Amino acid sequence: MGNKKGQVLPYMLVMSIILILSWAMMLNIAKILRDKMILQNTVDNAAISIANLSARTLNLLGQTNYLMATVLSTAGYPESLTFDTLLNKHVSKWMRGPVEILLVYTPRLYVPSFSTDKVCGSMVPGPLCDYKCHSINTQYKGVKNLRDIVQKIQKFQDLLIANYATQYLLLLKSFSKDNMQIVVMPSRFLKDITDFNFGNFSLNILNPRAYLGIKRNSKKIKYYKTKNYCFNIKAVHAHFVKAEEYKTDEYSWYVQDENFYDKKFVAFGRKSLNKNYPLFKRVFDIKMPSLIAVSAAGLYNVKGSMFPEKETVSTGANLAIATLSSFTLLDKQSKMLIDLAKKVSMIKSIGDALALVICGLEADMMATAIYNFYKAKYDKQTPIYKYNQAEYGGWDSHLVPL
Repeated sequence: MGNKKGQVLPYMLVMSIILILSWAMMLNIAKILRDKMILQNTVDNAAISIANLSARTLNLLGQTNYLMATVLSTAGYPESLTFDTLLNKHVSKWMRGPVEILLVYTPRLYVPSFSTDKVCGSMVPGPLCDYKCHSINTQYKGVKNLRDIVQKIQKFQDLLIANYATQYLLLLKSFSKDNMQIVVMPSRFLKDITDFNFGNFSLNILNPRAYLGIKRNSKKIKYYKTKNYCFNIKAVHAHFVKAEEYKTDEYSWYVQDENFYDKKFVAFGRKSLNKNYPLFKRVFDIKMPSLIAVSAAGLYNVKGSMFPEKETVSTGANLAIATLSSFTLLDKQSKMLIDLAKKVSMIKSIGDALALVICGLEADMMATAIYNFYKAKYDKQTPIYKYNQAEYGGWDSHLVPL
């Protein structure tokens, strides 16, 4: 028998190499799995964070929409009634010509319109009031204050939009670290998720309204200054109001854009492996691709959209606001007209006819006011109606399938 020392050594070397390679492979796989989990969690967090930011922004914009419409609904245009209908009801043909001429030059009675096509200072005493007991009020402080408040609300909305864009980019920056690149965008900006390419992608948040799916209502807000006329005729103190065009603003509240209901945000993540991984990459020329992860989060409001679908001029109406503002003055005007009718009925020959015309005017004024209120209250395409419908749901978000 020869010397057998060292015969196990080749086997030990081979087994050691196999064990080292197995150990390196397990470490590489563990590293890849760990990085993949970290990347997926980061992408999920990025998607839900952007969706939460979008939901909070929509809730705040919905509230300011409601506030703007409520402020505008406290005032209405001092408009004339349908005098043709009134004349057909109460005036005979031979009197119609002179009465029509008289109505052209007569100041008009206040009827709420709940619409931005004709907005004036409120008729109720306060900072928005244009209705004062003078021969002619030419200060128009009420409508100026009202317009100033509306414009401040709009500026606050612009700040909300700007903050949304800033926070959007800051969130992406906070997630894009440790060799990770994170991108989140609305799904409507992608024709096909599989076609997404980090190399050809550039994030455009210059139009954050498009990311939220909203736009400004391009229906104008027309403001009118109010002239007040007081008459004293034999112990009868009467008020009439007349409006003249004051200012016009191009935009009002926010409404839905064409892609409003596409509320999914898709997040893409890419992570490069550490320079020291995979182990033995230089020895065996191992090349590993970057890790990729995808996630999506969606926005929802179980109660409604909170924003009108269409561009309209109607603000909508709340009973409390209408009662405190518009109908307060209407009640005063109604009592004034009834008292006036009693006084003129004492005039010989034409007293009863004039009293009948005045009573008809009072009835039509109240009927028009009530009709305007209920029409505005139940119009579904107004910011007040939409907010009242959706406020208890509120916008929220959660992860959704791709």
